[in-house]
Amino acid sequence: GTSPTAAMTTKLRVMRALRPEDSDEEEDSSDASGSDGSNDGTEAEASDDGSASGSDPDEQWQMYFDEVLTKKGNVTWKSKLLPSKVFTRPDGARAFASGKQHRKALKEARRKLRTHNEAERLKARVAKRRARQREKVKARQAARRKTKTERLTAEQIATRKAKFERKKQRRLARIEMKPE
Repeated sequence: GTSPTAAMTTKLRVMRALRPEDSDEEEDSSDASGSDGSNDGTEAEASDDGSASGSDPDEQWQMYFDEVLTKKGNVTWKSKLLPSKVFTRPDGARAFASGKQHRKALKEARRKLRTHNEAERLKARVAKRRARQREKVKARQAARRKTKTERLTAEQIATRKAKFERKKQRRLARIEMKPE
């Protein structure tokens, strides 16, 4: 296991990585524009900030990386979710952001940040989906069973009934012979 401080540090790092950088400034500007009722283009500016919703997918990768200036003056891109991943070129960072490892880390981070209510809601959705699947399977099995029995001839039906009667007699004999 990890220590409580390490777990908290990880959680804070994940929260920072998932949150757009200028989220506080956006909320302030939208509150100000909403209070006086005027629309001077602040909504259009807020949608161009590079956040995950409605922006160009080629620019979304930047919100998951910090630009770090090295001692030699070069710029590197360090992943917020996986701090051990550092890239010297933006193409590498962009490729990593669209890759499997980054998507997996992002999914895990979102899972860790779920509230109790969100987790319960998701569990309920899964339970509903499973119930629907069970109903579909039962209906499909019933349909197969019905078509299977419709194809039987009268002679086949009679042999099956006789077989079941013999089975019933064996059960009754077993119950009668059982000492109590």
